[in-house]
Amino acid sequence: ALCGGGGGKASKQVLLPHAPAICGVLARHVLAKNAPLAELASTTLGLLSANASFRKEMVSNAARSGLSALIQLLGRADAGGRDVLLPNALAAIHNCSLLPDALSIIASEETASALLPMLAGPPNLARRAAAVLAKVVVRVPRAIGMILEGGALKSLVASLVSEGAAHEAAENAPRVVDVTDVAEGDADAEEEEEAEAEDM
Repeated sequence: ALCGGGGGKASKQVLLPHAPAICGVLARHVLAKNAPLAELASTTLGLLSANASFRKEMVSNAARSGLSALIQLLGRADAGGRDVLLPNALAAIHNCSLLPDALSIIASEETASALLPMLAGPPNLARRAAAVLAKVVVRVPRAIGMILEGGALKSLVASLVSEGAAHEAAENAPRVVDVTDVAEGDADAEEEEEAEAEDM
């Protein structure tokens, strides 16, 4: 149900007391050799990272609750993870990067090195890799040299153009507003919007 996004915010609120245990199990599964299991774990971490409390758990206990495992995944995932596993892992990492403490874990030359080849991947992967890489270069100046020296600049520009086109298409698309599911007194609605969580 979590992986499918069922229940939205209400489901996540019910699970908050169990956040450490849930994130710990998912962190182990995201590195599983069983691809479907790893993909489900990655997708679920991506969805949960849109919630401020789960995001805080993933960062404050990074070694056992998700963020470190997601970073580790970047360096070891093969081409088979380019459609689901890596894009969703990157969405989770990007959401976690909203917390300042996460940047010391995310921003490294190793992360930059793992991200650069992804810029030439499918649009969904390239877009999310570029978003995380943008956070890395702010903290790791050497990453800029890696982009230029490794020939990744062309892929980065192509990814930005693709992202711009996607935003333009979304702005011009007809909008349907569902007014039947409006929650009253939603205390952290603004914080949820700030997460800029990406659809899985």
